[in-house]
Amino acid sequence: MKFDSNIRSFLLAGAAVSVIAACSDAEVVTPGESQITVVVPGGGTGGGGGTFATRSTAPTGQADCPAGTTFVSNVDVLGSGVETTFCALTAIGGGTITGAVDIPLSADPILISGTVFVGDGTAGSADLTVAAGQTFVSRSDGVTIDTLVISAGSTATIQGTANAPIVFTSMEDFDDDGLPNGTSGTSEWGGLAINGTGQLNECTVDPSATPGTAACQQVGEGGSGTFGGDGTGTGSGTFEYIRVQHAGFPFTPTNELNSIALQGTEDGTVINHVQVHRGADDGIEWFGGDADLSNVVITGAGDDSLDWTDGWSGALQFALVVQEDGDDNGIEGDNNGDTDADAAPRSMPNLSNVTLIGDGPGSGEGMQLRAGTAGNFFNMVITNFDQGLEFNQEGTGPDPVTGSIALTGNDDQFAGDGEALFNAGTNNIAFPSSTLDGVIPGINEDSITAADPTAIDPFFVAADYAGAFGGTDTNASNWTTGWTVSGSIPGSTTVAGCPTGTTLSTDTPGSEGFGGRTETRICDIDNPVSGDVVLNGGNLYRFTGTTFIGVDAGADPAAPSNPSSSLTVDPGVTLYGAGEGAIDLLIVSRGSQIFVNGSPVAPVVLTSRQDLENGGVLRAGATSEVGGLSINGRAPLNECTVDPSATGGAVDCEQTGEGGSGVFGGATADDDSGRINYLQVRYAGFPFTPTNELNSIALQGVGSGTEIDFVQIINGADDGIEWFGGTVDASHVIVTGAGDDSLDWTDGWTGALQFAIVRQNAGDDNGIEGDNNGDTDADALPRSAPSISNVTLIGDDDGSGEGIQLRAGTSGNVINTIVRSFDQNLEINLEGTGPNPVLNGLILQRTSATSASFAGDGATEFAAATNSIEFGAGVAGDSTLTNAPGTTTPLIPGVNEQAGATGATSGTDPLGAAVDPSSVDARLSGAAYFGAVENASDTWFVGWTLGL
Repeated sequence: MKFDSNIRSFLLAGAAVSVIAACSDAEVVTPGESQITVVVPGGGTGGGGGTFATRSTAPTGQADCPAGTTFVSNVDVLGSGVETTFCALTAIGGGTITGAVDIPLSADPILISGTVFVGDGTAGSADLTVAAGQTFVSRSDGVTIDTLVISAGSTATIQGTANAPIVFTSMEDFDDDGLPNGTSGTSEWGGLAINGTGQLNECTVDPSATPGTAACQQVGEGGSGTFGGDGTGTGSGTFEYIRVQHAGFPFTPTNELNSIALQGTEDGTVINHVQVHRGADDGIEWFGGDADLSNVVITGAGDDSLDWTDGWSGALQFALVVQEDGDDNGIEGDNNGDTDADAAPRSMPNLSNVTLIGDGPGSGEGMQLRAGTAGNFFNMVITNFDQGLEFNQEGTGPDPVTGSIALTGNDDQFAGDGEALFNAGTNNIAFPSSTLDGVIPGINEDSITAADPTAIDPFFVAADYAGAFGGTDTNASNWTTGWTVSGSIPGSTTVAGCPTGTTLSTDTPGSEGFGGRTETRICDIDNPVSGDVVLNGGNLYRFTGTTFIGVDAGADPAAPSNPSSSLTVDPGVTLYGAGEGAIDLLIVSRGSQIFVNGSPVAPVVLTSRQDLENGGVLRAGATSEVGGLSINGRAPLNECTVDPSATGGAVDCEQTGEGGSGVFGGATADDDSGRINYLQVRYAGFPFTPTNELNSIALQGVGSGTEIDFVQIINGADDGIEWFGGTVDASHVIVTGAGDDSLDWTDGWTGALQFAIVRQNAGDDNGIEGDNNGDTDADALPRSAPSISNVTLIGDDDGSGEGIQLRAGTSGNVINTIVRSFDQNLEINLEGTGPNPVLNGLILQRTSATSASFAGDGATEFAAATNSIEFGAGVAGDSTLTNAPGTTTPLIPGVNEQAGATGATSGTDPLGAAVDPSSVDARLSGAAYFGAVENASDTWFVGWTLGL
């Protein structure tokens, strides 16, 4: 299951709005007064009686209206039968402005009625100038849709300030509380269209015209005028510090007005500090042209927030998108979505410093690139969408280029060819969880190495961070402050106290002797965890004794005996056992879930009190200080200890876990116990008796719906990870210093494991110990048959036990694995009727004269292995693994761990190319190399681990 971070709150990014108090006569305020013009009706926040229709600032005649506007009376307010007066840009029903029209700052909103054209798009050019702070109001009646269109060849200077933005809104917005504060619905008027003579790649006026020429033009949707040309125009004016609220109108699915439509708009048009709020269709859509924009906010768009097509080749820097539930994409980019993915001029914009925030399920894609669009997309944060990045490759290219993008906490990070596009980029990282504090980057987003925007596009300014905010920005003070209205955005993760489901302790990190901690308080986790509990950053979390997440809900998900619960752990959080005598063990009950949302720069740590008292440094020999983590699921088993008469794999085949860790098992192969990403478990495990032991992590009947990726076990007392049946897969697993076996399975585990590093200490047991059913029946079903690939197992020469020990009827595949420096590198004890394990691409390296390569049936099975090689003790250049920077463990393959290596004792000579693991098991990726690490550039184990 993918975790959906669906956190909602409201941010008002800005200071209190200045209000011009109502007075007895119409008022015209001089532009120099630089205030936001807001009308407060008598019945609104200004007190007294009356409605918006009876506002005291309403004009009484043409003399009250600026030159070039028209006094209109008998305007019905929202079909209420109450009429009022306005100064309007044109007569009721729309028209065309010609010449120069200068609108000074008026206390009363200016009315937009019908489609108002600034210029006629031919010889009748016009120039509209609007003073800072002015408000425009529109009332569409569903038949006539009010829209403001800047025609090609005309200009507008609509230039607000941070303290006095210019607002275009609806009468409904005014009517609810007398303020143009973005508090009504969508599709309440048409919006703003800026038409230019920029180049297009689709010519709908004359389909025979050549794209990019003066003859290639389109008629805008919703009757918004004609645009397009050869791109030689000088621009459409200046649009700064404006808000467009409650606009957009979908006439049909292919004929829609956007809140702002940039239609053939050319470079030279100045557009910055623009907010679109609660628009019915797209927030801003570019139809060709090459206009550049900066400092854009889109909140609550009904469709895509940022959308382009038909050859847009401009730039956008500093953009915040906040999608609301049920909206579509944050970005949807096309070249030519109708006919020709390779149409020229091709859409190839440059985007930098963009933050896209979804609202969880139903938010569509964060960024969807398709229909042949190209361009450069850098320094972005994309979080909380259904899919973070979707790329649908069409045409002959070039493909888009990505870099310095953080995908954080999306339900699925990729769709289509998105993963390939992401991986082909530079400094892109996908995180399981967002650490945004409001809109401000947290530890995950800050870890992105930013690209220099000025090297991507000359329009861009320097900004050395991913996303729209960085440096000294805060939620209360950033470039959105003072001129925007609120929208639904993820709230701050800053914790004011202990979250629900925990209790504030009187102990503190200081009083407990936990020196050097940044947390200010200790929160005790309730037992059992009930409901959905989120452990936010900023606190230490303590659990005492056997602590259950939820109460066992039984083996049958269709008839649960108890409600489910969940525990979500934010990046960088530390949980620790109280260490007060009882064994502190965290257990996920059947039917409940855990979501560990660590990251490469902020792993989650489950550890002991002693670890914190010693400053969190690696302590050789320390172990068994905390019980660890047990996860109980409903997936099949082959040993049924609760009811020995049950049939293996059936719903009533259950076990009781060792160490009091609860009941598990069932018949739900795809059972979902949550997700674990970037987790360290330190100093865990506890051997009560030789047959009753706690492992650092016990996966007990865990199903394939559970995700486990990037886990390190450090100095566990018993096994590092043990699988008791189940079907769960795991990848990127590291076990260092396990007291018993590092990786152990039994009772019918049929999952997959890829990319694992094991480093055994002297005196420890096996790197891998694999059983089917070690107690009674080597042929018990379902049979243990995992696929194990790309593993590096490193012993400590004498005393490290077996590298790989397969026995008790286990089957499965061992692929592309390196085993080095154990007492015996490979032991196989064939039992039952098989099938036997299959070995493919096994490298055995003896580095001690007293060690052996084989035990039991190991030599026979190795001789039958495919493309495998053995090095004998004392052979020159036996192991050529070298240490990665910052590690003491040799992991980087050399000549003897690569194709062409020559063995000394047995096996294929020379070693051939590694097999593609995905050809053996579709659950594995195509890592056709030996061991867990491909080369020196493969650093998946760096940064989030301890003591490797």
